[in-house]
Amino acid sequence: MPTDIDEDVKFLDGILDKNNTMAKSQSPVSENSPLVATGKTNHDLRDRRLLVNKLTVGDARRLLLHEGAERSVFENVIDLGFILVTAGLVANAIWNWDASLWHILLPLLAQYIAINTCIPILQMIYRLPDFRSNVAKSLGNIAGWFVIVGAIVGWRANSIGTPWTLQLQLDAAAVSDWIVHHQIHWPIATAYVGFAITLPARFRAYRDFGPPFVSVSFGCAVRILILFLFLFIGWIFLFSNSQSNKLTNQSGAWILWGLLLVADLLAWYGLLDIRRRLQRLDAQKS
Repeated sequence: MPTDIDEDVKFLDGILDKNNTMAKSQSPVSENSPLVATGKTNHDLRDRRLLVNKLTVGDARRLLLHEGAERSVFENVIDLGFILVTAGLVANAIWNWDASLWHILLPLLAQYIAINTCIPILQMIYRLPDFRSNVAKSLGNIAGWFVIVGAIVGWRANSIGTPWTLQLQLDAAAVSDWIVHHQIHWPIATAYVGFAITLPARFRAYRDFGPPFVSVSFGCAVRILILFLFLFIGWIFLFSNSQSNKLTNQSGAWILWGLLLVADLLAWYGLLDIRRRLQRLDAQKS
């Protein structure tokens, strides 16, 4: 007759076999993975020592994980290059092609589109576990865009009395002309690509360190905050003066352009400074 001890041993063996099977099914982590490096240096995300101002060492490491873990010198240069190229193309659109305040918002919209369109594609490559909710949200956002566009086109077609397909062609041509005529399509493209190339690092960080998956970068959060503050203040002081719409649009475009550029550069340099401080701290330990 089997004893209680025998039953407990069998139960524990079953758990160990299940854990071994799950470990074998996971993709191996390379020697250069941030996970391996973290294990070697015993980094503690709960380290309460102050790194800079009120930012602790543990919070700084957590922030870098959310930003896709470590970035090489080449990747940092590429990030800075996309920031400067996009800003230069926007400035050219304002100066030479009379791009308005509303054109400046399109590169920001392109980054938001990059998040939602790239997440389902990258998930097919990395196949992260427990990631279906993020993919579902992205696909839901994309479907929502089509529903909104369809509703607007349908409303306009019904109001004007034109066929739905013809109204869609007319509206698409009008939007395309509004974008291309002011040469804002180039910064839209660079903003999309510049943000899309940062997403694979976030997927690797999620794979190596686990959730949460943070798709919006620190720089994006700063830009959104600046945008809301600018629209609020501008509505009170700038847009209330309707004497010159062109002056208002040009002034607003240059002000918003400068604020967003400063936000991007500060976010880029801030993360670079945090990485350097952590490297110096790790060098002191060794």
